[in-house]
Amino acid sequence: DIVPDGPAAQAGLQDGDLLLQIGDMVTNDRHTFSQAMKAHKKIGLEVSVTVSRAGDHHTLTLTVGSKKRPALTDVPLLATLDDVATILADPAKVEKIAQMALASLDLDMDFLVGVDELTNGVQGWLPPDLARRISPAELLRIFKACDDNQSGYLCQPEMTAAVEQILQQLR
Repeated sequence: DIVPDGPAAQAGLQDGDLLLQIGDMVTNDRHTFSQAMKAHKKIGLEVSVTVSRAGDHHTLTLTVGSKKRPALTDVPLLATLDDVATILADPAKVEKIAQMALASLDLDMDFLVGVDELTNGVQGWLPPDLARRISPAELLRIFKACDDNQSGYLCQPEMTAAVEQILQQLR
């Protein structure tokens, strides 16, 4: 979705555009898209973006902007093993915890979490008593299992799957 008045809208991108290239990087799958986004994330950078729209190719100039961290509400309490069980019983609560985890780990606000951000930052969203219960090796295994496109990054749906697996390991 194109955010109204955001950098993509200001560049002329429209909902339904198929992104073909960012700068000199072809974006033919989620992996190459993730790599291109990471390579062109400096705020203020002007980058050419090629899209397919209704069968025609358009090259637009996008100025990379900053993102606002989403406000999170109704995040369930996660302090004890009992809380873990309560959260796992409700997919909506798992999703809220995943959103909170992504927001706390995603320091550059690209809405992607790398393996180092996950393994080094788990204490940022899990209480210390729970964080100590899961090893870095187990976090790495979970990361690899949830990185569906092997991009080296977890997007929101992959992060939700990772959080669910982490919580299951804590039980």
